[in-house]
This record gives sequence, structure tokens and C-alpha cells, in this order.
Amino acid sequence: MPRIFRSTRIGFLVSVLAFVAGCAVVDASVQNPPGTTDPTDPTTPRVLPVFAPTTSTEAEFAAIWVPRNSPFIGIATAPKDTTARYVGELQIYTSDGTTRNGSIRGRLQIDGTFDEYTGTLEVAAGGFAGEIGGVPVTYSGTLSDLYALDMNPERRTGTIFDPPGPGSWFTADLGGTLVNDASGVENTLNAGSQIDGVFRGTGDTLVGDGTFRITPNGGTSAITGQSTEADASVEVWADRQTP
Repeated sequence: MPRIFRSTRIGFLVSVLAFVAGCAVVDASVQNPPGTTDPTDPTTPRVLPVFAPTTSTEAEFAAIWVPRNSPFIGIATAPKDTTARYVGELQIYTSDGTTRNGSIRGRLQIDGTFDEYTGTLEVAAGGFAGEIGGVPVTYSGTLSDLYALDMNPERRTGTIFDPPGPGSWFTADLGGTLVNDASGVENTLNAGSQIDGVFRGTGDTLVGDGTFRITPNGGTSAITGQSTEADASVEVWADRQTP
């Protein structure tokens, strides 16, 4: 059983920003890198989305994420459909090595196939941008479950049967490299980089968090403030797209 949404943040905002339309645009020319196959269908390379740069702020992200993490919103019994696409954002908090000093956000796409109690996920995120130490930054690269370095990557959903009743969760191991466009420093996700969370309400939305284990190459990471492997906290939200 994966860790089930261990965020300590609580609170409720009355209003939620109407935000982020048309997160991902698929470019059919972008295929898996050599040696990477789709675990759900190894014979067919999976086409990953090409994401436009993110323009949201940390405050805008919080205005969406915080109320969805509210205890006033129940956990969905199950995802709404047998197949669905969820689109939203993934936020990575940054540090100077000791103190949090900013964040970057990328557009997030999660495609799921579900049955009554279990399911599988395809996850991708890119177009990362934000502010670190008050300075605007952008990052090239795509994160995906396809690139996860774990021996047996998780990319699944399930159902909790503990009181107060059944509820649906998700978990996904991610990998990939984000390159700081200004410094050229590479930030590679190591094994153990994972997001997880729950489906909320009627299954129309999901919310979660996680940890990325990042190793920099070419200098000190502006994300972790370290020149060796270090962790960064992440949060995610996404909405089901109407077919």
C-alpha cells in the first residue's frame, strides 16, 4: 500500500480561481527516448505531450490546491469513468539548501484506465516555470512515469476500504530531467520520486503531493540548493476533462 496523501496543510478558501484551460498539446513527433517502452503496451511507443510554459503563480496554485485538500470535500468512492484524462498542475517547492525560497510549476496530464477498485495511470508534466529567490526561472524537460528509475515503478489507483468508507487513491513513480534554462544545470529525478493522493467529490478532481529525489549535474541545483542528491516537496491537482 503506498503512502496515502500525507500533507499536513489544512484550510479552506471560499473561492477558487477558474484557471488553466488547454494544458497540453500533443506533438505526434515526440516519442519515447531510446530504450524506453510503454509498460502497458511495449510494442507501441507512447507519445508524450508537449507542454506550453506555465504562467501561474504560487498563490494561484494554492487557491486551487488548498480547498481541494479540505476535509469538507469527501474522497470519491471510485474514479468517475472507466477511462479519463485529468489535467492540472504539478508544483515543486524550491530551497536554498536550508530555507524554502520559491517554487516552479509545470502542466500536468494524467490518463487513467479504471475498473471498480483498481486502475493504471500514464503521467506526464512539463513547461515548468516560476520564481526562485525572487528571480523568474524556466526549465526544459518532461517528467513521466515512463522515465521512472524505480525497479518496479508504481502507476496505479486503488480503493481504501477502511472507515469511514471506501475511497479512491492514486500513486505514480516519476522520472526525467529538468534543465535550468539559465544555468544549464540538470536536475534528474532518482528512484523514489513519487506523487500520490486521492480522487475528490464525485471523482471529477484529484489532489495530492509527494517527494522528488533530485541529483544535479553541472552545478548546484536551484531547486534543492544542493550539489548532491536532495529531496524537494511537490503538490499536484488535476480536473477530469469532459470527453
